Amino acid sequence: MKFAVIDIGSNTIKLNIYGVCAGRFAETDAVTARAALASYKTDGYLREDGVSVLINVMRELIGICRKKRVKRIFAFATQSLRGISNTAEVLLRIKTETGIDTYLLPGSEEARLGFRSFITVFGNDRSGMLADMGGGSTELTVFEGESVIRSVSLPFGSLSLCKEFVSGVVPDKEAVKMIAEKIKKTEAESGFSAECGTLYVTGGTASGAFRLCGLSGSGEAAELTVDDLKKLLGDAQKDPETYEKTVREIMPERFDSIFSGIAAYIAVCELSGVKTVVLSKTTCRYGYAAEIYEKMFRR
Repeated sequence: MKFAVIDIGSNTIKLNIYGVCAGRFAETDAVTARAALASYKTDGYLREDGVSVLINVMRELIGICRKKRVKRIFAFATQSLRGISNTAEVLLRIKTETGIDTYLLPGSEEARLGFRSFITVFGNDRSGMLADMGGGSTELTVFEGESVIRSVSLPFGSLSLCKEFVSGVVPDKEAVKMIAEKIKKTEAESGFSAECGTLYVTGGTASGAFRLCGLSGSGEAAELTVDDLKKLLGDAQKDPETYEKTVREIMPERFDSIFSGIAAYIAVCELSGVKTVVLSKTTCRYGYAAEIYEKMFRR
């Protein structure tokens, strides 16, 4: 028995297929497709060309599911469709043209599911802040053990920041300053604040940052300092052509947003007094899949 989860993000659309056997479920396949839906918004409206990209990618991923003999497909959307003015219209188009119902995942639930996935992997004996930055939103969760102290979903992500402030791939010093100011203002308006020493980061931007840092050292590290991230961004500003070529080769699905995301992570760290950044290879999708399994397959 197999089921699949499709995560419609602002930058990428991701498919995870899970097999259910002997009272457990495990991932069997994963596919990432670039859609860059944030690039197709005009005044908060997802244009027809963006809807067409979305539908075509969904059809491609559904086709993969059919070939893999997946029985059930569950789709959800985050800020990619939460943050547009024609949400209902787009959800109806997806249903009409693909046959798949898409759940609009609230930001608070996105953060909760991400944290559930985190403690499944890391256990319940840590404290700090978990940050999941997507293309259009960032979920921040302050926690102690398995208890959430505070959590917020903020309407900025690596791709949306890039589109708003950056000309090209690597943000210059002025763009970095504007990104930091935007994040400070957004956090203040939400009423969110935190003081913690460790930031656990998850998502494609986080993985990309750690991968880039590893290229100039002895391989991908389990943790970095904020100074490591600042050095990486500074090096990219000094030689943007080389770094653009590198990211186009090793992470083409997010080549234009990775450095904006790194600048955003630096700003988040500085606002919260973070010194250490730890890569968490956990996802909201796994938390979502775990709840599907419990509700529909576990007996």
